[in-house]
Order: sequence, then C-alpha cells, then structure tokens
Amino acid sequence: MPRVRENLPNIPASPGVYIFRDVHGEALYIGKAENLRARVRQYFHERGDGRLNVQFLMRKVADVEVITTASNKEAVILERTLVHERQPRYNIELRDDKSFLSIRIDLGSPWPWLVPIRTRAITTGMRRDPKTLLFGPYASAGAIKQTLRLINRLFPLRTCSDHVFRNRSRPCLQHQIGRCVAPCVLDVRPEDYRELVDQAVLFLRGHTDEVLERLHAQMEVHSEAMEYEEAAAVRDRISAVETSAEHQRMVAQREVNRDVVAHARLEGKVLVAVFRWRAGVLLAHRTHVMTDDGQPPAWLFHEFLSRVYPEEGDIPREVIAEHAPVERAMIEEDLSERRGGAVAVLVPQRGEKRTLVEMAVANAEQALRLRVEGERDVDATLAKLQSRLRLPREPRWIECYDISTLQGAMSVGSQVVFRDGQPDKASYRLYRIQTVEGQDDFAAMHEVLTRRFRRALAEQRDLPDLIIIDGGKGQLGMALEALRDLGVEDVPTVGLAKSRPTGESSESDAVIRSPERVFLPGRKNPVVLRSHDPAMHLVARIRDEAHRFAITYHRRLRRKANLRSLLDEIPGVGPGRRRALLRHFGSLAKIRAAGVDDLAQAPGISRGVARTIHRFFKEAEESLRD
Repeated sequence: MPRVRENLPNIPASPGVYIFRDVHGEALYIGKAENLRARVRQYFHERGDGRLNVQFLMRKVADVEVITTASNKEAVILERTLVHERQPRYNIELRDDKSFLSIRIDLGSPWPWLVPIRTRAITTGMRRDPKTLLFGPYASAGAIKQTLRLINRLFPLRTCSDHVFRNRSRPCLQHQIGRCVAPCVLDVRPEDYRELVDQAVLFLRGHTDEVLERLHAQMEVHSEAMEYEEAAAVRDRISAVETSAEHQRMVAQREVNRDVVAHARLEGKVLVAVFRWRAGVLLAHRTHVMTDDGQPPAWLFHEFLSRVYPEEGDIPREVIAEHAPVERAMIEEDLSERRGGAVAVLVPQRGEKRTLVEMAVANAEQALRLRVEGERDVDATLAKLQSRLRLPREPRWIECYDISTLQGAMSVGSQVVFRDGQPDKASYRLYRIQTVEGQDDFAAMHEVLTRRFRRALAEQRDLPDLIIIDGGKGQLGMALEALRDLGVEDVPTVGLAKSRPTGESSESDAVIRSPERVFLPGRKNPVVLRSHDPAMHLVARIRDEAHRFAITYHRRLRRKANLRSLLDEIPGVGPGRRRALLRHFGSLAKIRAAGVDDLAQAPGISRGVARTIHRFFKEAEESLRD
C-alpha cells in the first residue's frame, strides 16, 4: 500500500481501466474511469467513495495496474471484457455470465429482424451458426437502443416479434411513419427485403461506402424504371446514411483480429507490450520485460516477433508494429505458416491504426515506469530488511516454510521462494510429511528442512540468503537444529510470529492486534515490525504465501480422501468405530453434521471420542474457510 500511494501521481489522467491486485497478483477489482488518476485516488481517501465493500477491498490491495484507452466507450468495453474473463471477487455486480449486450440477426428467417440480446462472450460480427449473426458488445442498454433506432430509421425492417408478426391483420404505426415496409400484411418481395437486411448488416460492420454504392445503384434502377417515389425514398436513405456515417461510430466497425505491438525503454530495461484486439474489441494485453542491450528498434522487434511472440499460439491476420522489424518478409512468412493463413506485419504512419500504436506506446511507457519504480522500492525494502535483521547480505533469495495439519492428519509442509522481492513459483515445493505421526509441527518442520537441504548439499546447489520459519521460538529452534545436523550454519534463519489480539478499541469495535514479531537466533527479544514498515509487508507477504500454498495442498489432499480414509484420519477412530459410525448415521454428511450428544449415541463411541470427532470436522470446515 505505501508503494501504491507513492505511485498515484504517475497514473495518467486519461480514460481507461484500473485493476487492483492482491499480494499474489490476483485481480481483486476491475473498474473504469474517465480520469484514471482522479478515480484511483478516491480509493485512498479516508472517506473512500461511499461504497461499503471498498473498505474491505483496500485492506487487501497490494498493487494497481492501469490500461489507458482512446475513449470512454473503449474503457467500458474493456472493463466488461476483463471482468467477464477474470471474475474478480469484488466486482459482484458484473459477475453475471450474461453481461454482454449484442444485436442478433437470424438470417434463416424469411423476414429477418434485429433483436437485442445478452451474450456470454465477445461475439462482434461473429456467427453462432451459419444462419445467425451477432454484433456487439455495446457499452450499455442505452447505446444498443440508440443503434437500433438509427438502423430502423435508415433501413425500414420489421421490429415486431414472430408472434406479433404472424397475427397482424393491418400495418402498424411503424409503417405509417416510414420505418417498416410491413412485410407482415403487404406484398413485399423477399429479395427487396433481403436487400434491406444486407444493407443493415454492412452498416453494422462499418462498411458505409458499400452501403452507399448499393443505394446509388438501387436509386438509378428506380429512376430508369420511372419509379420516382421509390427513387426518392432511396435518395432520402442515402442522405441519412451519409449523415450518420459522419457522426455515428459503431462499437465494432471491423471484424479484423489484430495485435498491436509497442515498446518502451527506461533505466536499462525494455518492455514490449502486446495488445490483443479481437473483432474490434480490446480484449487483453501482455507485457514482456527484458534487459536493454542497446539493440535498435528494428532488431528488437525482429527478435521479439520471431522468438517470443506469440506466447499462446493465437496469431491474428494483422500484427501492427510500432517499428518495422528487420527481414519483415521472413517474419510474415514464419507467422503465416504458424497461423495457417496469411499474416501481415504493418507499420502505420497515420490514421486509425497509428492511433492504436500510440495508445500501446503510452501504456508500455506507463507500465515500465511503474515497474522500474517498484524495483527501486524493492531494493530499498531489501536493504532495510538486511539492516533490521542484521543480515550479512541483502536477502535477494528468500525461502519460507510452513506446516499445515488437521489434528495430525495429512500433515504437509510448504516451501515458497522469493527472488528480488517477487515470487519464484517455479521453485515452490510441497512435502508430504512421512516420518511424523500425530500432530507435531516441530518434528514436521525438522523433517521438511532436513529433506530440503540434504538434497541441496548432495547436489552442491547454492543456498538462500534468508530462511523464514512460520512460527515463534519453538519452530525456529527446531529449524536451527535441523540445519546444524546437516552442517548448514551460514544461512541466516529467523522465525516470524503472527500478530495476536490484545484487546478492543474504546472508540470502535475493531480488535487491537500486536505487531508482527521476528525472532532471531541467540536474541531474547524479537524484532518488532510495525504495520507501516515496507520490510514488514514483504516478510508478511512471503509468510502468507507459504501458508496459502500449504493450505491449498492440504485441501487438495482432503478432497481426494474417500469416506473410509477420512474417517481413518480421526484420532481414536479405528475400523470398529468407523463401521459403528457408518451403521448408526448412514453417511459421512450426517456424521459431519452431528453434534457431540448425537455422536455419543453411536455404539462404541464415548463422549471423549465424540468430542474428538466433532472437533475434527469443525476444524476441517474452518480450514476450508481460511
């Protein structure tokens, strides 16, 4: 949070989307704003923005990411798309799968019409089946109504449902005001109506020039046939289309899928950003950071497009690059072969595509600036942690260990690794406790560290700069004993004890908690890390990650356990009592829901065993809620 506050002035005052993330990088909340800087600042004001859930959200925010867009409409669409894909916990009002407003045209109908619907995906200009077209998404219900009114004024298609259409006996008001040709009751040729439908589809796709060409040709045909009223009606339609083309910009003008690639350089680093546009909608973006070795932009884009891009195998037919790569033709040929179709690498100098490049460049520069400033903060935090814990060197490589158990059942150990203040998930390890019976966290920690460092010594691997043990003096002492038994004495090791409640505030119902404490070997009093200390945030983040990793593995083991093995894990419940419980209650669900008195009614189950069983399931449920 301190780092996020410091970076607030660097957030651009432009429209876009902001993403609040937790310490694990998961999206907590995604929002849009006309002015990103002003909007994000509101969350850090003591009064917030008036929403009750914001106070809970901000307790978990560790970082904020922003994506600028060219307009407010693009910000609305991007927010809706990202929320649909990532399902952030605090975007409650947008978690419905049917949140995308679109227009459907059923070409299989004899008299097609435009229907507003809600879709579960981005489907602009796409087909669900060979006879159905979908256009969208639209930013709001108001936007889609405005579009339908415009289409209805330009192309007089029917607007009534199939049921009303089949049961009409005379033209409706829409026909009387010139906004429907009334195929329900009048003698309208299907080919003339289909021409109106084709023109409406072209208009929705943004092909207004082609629409005008068709209308001009249609007007000439009417004129040559001396059908002057029909020719005048087409003329008026031409004028309306020309006027709307100047002022109306549809949500998705083109069906072209494209990626926009741009870069930024700062303080020895290069960031390359890829923005994915699909069916005219900005879906997502990815960034790649590397060391700046001074390559000219042409060679940088050559290396990136030929070796790094694309990371997921999704190659569109247009790749718009900020700079022309060296050997562009060869790269286009390679991408075309990988895609299975033609791919063009374009370097626009003006127009709409150049605007997309400029937006990508601005976002790349913003992302790299925040990254570099974040690394400066990490360097300062690691230096402070070294000083506070009296370490011989900066803890660039930190490992943390935690034990998770449920009354001694299915005990597991976790090892998480942080390098330069960031999680190195490829180095995470899990340990199923093998030599310890019952609930003995100290012995379990001894086993985990013994297995971890015995292998490292045998393979002559480097050792970390700092080991953090989740626990107080007892856990730290056991860890030091395991390391001494292996001859590992030059790796600094500390124990981190969680804060504990110390009372309640006299001014509110909030619980007052003690600060986090770090226990050092050979030192009686712990080092106290205050809540505003960045070093504390880093240490607590590493500890929480170790706890999360262990709990996740423990839950997985419990889910895999079948009914018989789960009952076998309860201390004091052997095969005889297990059979008695199953006969008496009939199912695991009923055993889990039973109280102590009910459990004690089962044959062979004493009240003490009943309490053990009840406590076992209660702790299991609490663990799942953590």
